[in-house]
Amino acid sequence: SGTADDRHLDPVIFPSTQHSYIQAQCALSRALRSRNPDLAARTLASAQGVWKRLPEPASPADSVGSTMELWRATGDASFRDQATAGLRALLDRQCTSARFGQDRFRGFLVENDEIAFNAGFTGRGGRNLFAHMTVAEQLARALLLWPKAEDASRWRDGLILLLEGLIEPMLRLSPYRALPACLYAAGKGPANGRPLAGDLVFRYFGVEAEGNNNGLLDSAAALALAARALGQPRWAAYGQKQLEWVLGFNPFDASMLTGLGY
Repeated sequence: SGTADDRHLDPVIFPSTQHSYIQAQCALSRALRSRNPDLAARTLASAQGVWKRLPEPASPADSVGSTMELWRATGDASFRDQATAGLRALLDRQCTSARFGQDRFRGFLVENDEIAFNAGFTGRGGRNLFAHMTVAEQLARALLLWPKAEDASRWRDGLILLLEGLIEPMLRLSPYRALPACLYAAGKGPANGRPLAGDLVFRYFGVEAEGNNNGLLDSAAALALAARALGQPRWAAYGQKQLEWVLGFNPFDASMLTGLGY
């Protein structure tokens, strides 16, 4: 066309992106195993190759999703052991009592005396409630994969505390039952958070000008999985509300998916 190529090479590949790749390739290898064994083997080999090249995680909790999917794809018990160690590390950080000057919300994870996963409110930081939903998804999946595991009762208790102590109260803040993006203590993040309880404040959206749809859709899947793991359909109903927000049940009466919605 004669126009300059304005694409640029970004040399930074975030670990989260690599973990997403590993998990997707493992899932694809399982789906292809019976219909295209050669392609299934190549996708799994690709996932394992990326896994081996990843830097050592700061905590086993950082790679729970990948080790779960690698176990599902390979049956290698070492991946199961790494996943369970990661879940143990996550639950060791779970708040089970009153914290931050309030006793209305609990079940969130704490790191360095702050509510975890806000990533310093830089880049895509400030979306820690969606990250907590990832933890819920991992606990629910562990219960479904390994229901007789030694830690299964702790996974169940931790999942229930996370959902009932944090996620459900946050969902109920909105008449649309859509999950806000962010929870933090006053003075530990942006000054324009909405007061909540005690020292806690929250934001419906992250700090950067970026929407919530990806986090809401992931949360919908996690809530559906939690409903299966706990045998409690109400979590799936909350998951449906996240989909409805994207499809038009929102203050703008606008579907964000072309051709579908209210």
